[in-house]
Amino acid sequence: MPNLKQLREVSEQLPDPEIYVPQTFDCRLVVDGAVHSIEFSKQQIQRGSRLVGRWIYEGKILIRNRDQKTKDS
Repeated sequence: MPNLKQLREVSEQLPDPEIYVPQTFDCRLVVDGAVHSIEFSKQQIQRGSRLVGRWIYEGKILIRNRDQKTKDS
């Protein structure tokens, strides 16, 4: 299981869940020279009066769009 720093690193690889069609996305993480695959699944989350797409890791950790760094920063 990746630590929080590693999850934050791979979360930057995630596409926008609102426009990405497949329900899962695999990210690659290199730890001590070994490549690991981390799979995120897409879920609909109630946000006020509407449903929005969010990435979830192992059904436990929610990745919000604002948790990801923008490519401009």
